[in-house]
Amino acid sequence: MNFISTRNNAPASNLSDAIAAGLAPDGGLYVPEKLPAGRNLEVGADLGRHHRRAAGAVLRR
Repeated sequence: MNFISTRNNAPASNLSDAIAAGLAPDGGLYVPEKLPAGRNLEVGADLGRHHRRAAGAVLRR
């Protein structure tokens, strides 16, 4: 999976390089280029829950 910068001015990076760099060279955050199929997160439904339960729900998906 490739990761791209939120500022769109840096080349795509693989996961290990994105983690090692922290920020993209253009100062943006690395985000996945596209989310894998079947990973739809219903974050809105989790907002009313306690933070630990919400984090657990996201991590289990």
